[in-house]
Amino acid sequence: MNNQLHNTLQRLTKQLSRVDVIALRLSVIFIFALFGTYKWFAFEASALEHLLTGTWLGTLYPYLGVRGVSYALGVVENITLLALIIGFFRPAFGAVGAVMVIGTGVVTLSLQPQLGRIDSFIIKDILLIGAGLTLLRHDLRRTLIRQRVICLPGQRGESPWAKNKNGETDMTDDKNTVHFGEVELRILSNSDDLTLAELIIPAGAIASIHQHPHEEVNYVVSGIMDFMCDGKVKTLHPGNAIRIPPNQPHNITCHPDSPGKVITVWTPSRQDLIAKLGT
Repeated sequence: MNNQLHNTLQRLTKQLSRVDVIALRLSVIFIFALFGTYKWFAFEASALEHLLTGTWLGTLYPYLGVRGVSYALGVVENITLLALIIGFFRPAFGAVGAVMVIGTGVVTLSLQPQLGRIDSFIIKDILLIGAGLTLLRHDLRRTLIRQRVICLPGQRGESPWAKNKNGETDMTDDKNTVHFGEVELRILSNSDDLTLAELIIPAGAIASIHQHPHEEVNYVVSGIMDFMCDGKVKTLHPGNAIRIPPNQPHNITCHPDSPGKVITVWTPSRQDLIAKLGT
């Protein structure tokens, strides 16, 4: 029974990890769409005047007027909304939207001392700041992956793994194991036709974009991995596998939650790796 419950929870966690950030983004989009739309109506402008008078934002009323202040806040919220929506497709825009979510939350919370009371209008921004930080981390990671795609031409021919601080590959005494920066590669088996290896990738580590004339298959044993291939990113969980065609630029990013282990097979044999290992 315990094993069955464990397996059920594991499957549930796997499914949730695919939709959690999407659901969070949609929730924030809904909030900004709702309140951003309200700002263009008289009832919201009147309510804001009553709330903001006496706060530092109230100093805008002599210059913009009651409707002008409401419109200005609406413009900010609608720009944030637009950036969050574009963030589904362009992570850099999503990161900008997340920063604006955090910024609007901080600004709203700064009104609390001058209000002299706890207002539900402001309390929601505590949750929005947390949501903004989560989205910012997610979109910055996506942006980093995309940037490595853009930098592809300059990275061809480089080592597929990060180097240490001295720019050198850190070889171990074990003739079948080599450390490329944080990533450990261990050859499990090798023949003329194929090479089998185990990759140990620390949480948050990124293997730089590389390509080779070998066909490659990766099987995720543990951790959550983002595989970039042909400019597209696919997230793999334990038990998932992906095939990389020959001469296809690709890289691997381990999610920051936990380290990962990947079993990789190349065909024909990776004699270039074998030579580096000194076997």
